[in-house]
Amino acid sequence: MAGVTFSEDVGGDGSTVTDDGNASTGLAQDGHRTRFVPALAQVVAVASWVKTTAQTVLGYKNAAAESEATALTYKNDAANSVIAAGVKVTEASAQADRAEEGATNAEYFAGLAESTNPNAAIRVNPRTITESVGIANGYNGLSAGPIAIGDGVTITIGDNATWSIV
Repeated sequence: MAGVTFSEDVGGDGSTVTDDGNASTGLAQDGHRTRFVPALAQVVAVASWVKTTAQTVLGYKNAAAESEATALTYKNDAANSVIAAGVKVTEASAQADRAEEGATNAEYFAGLAESTNPNAAIRVNPRTITESVGIANGYNGLSAGPIAIGDGVTITIGDNATWSIV
């Protein structure tokens, strides 16, 4: 004997149909006249449940794909933010280097300005002379060495003038 039960968990009503002559479930011995259409209705009900469930699963699949795409967008946004932050750090580091160089130059020029004070205890000069300079007639010039004279630079020493490098 073969039979089918239309289970409620797949959209059926829990009824059973068999191919025998059972008075309450069978299709044989004229049972088909009273049970065929209800059995067919159960097949349609189960098919409808399968279709609805498939649509729900497809909705879950689409939602998961959308979530994956959104997650990928957020991941890319985060990566771009990290890159941008790295660029900002690099720019800040470069600005800090320039500020440090500026501070060093300011310190040097402040010392140079101080050394032009006629009462300064220490005189400073650069190690390389980068512009032409002259010592006027009757004056003395003094530089601390070692010292280099840049390309195209001329040092002119006037009459009765002296330049000493110590």
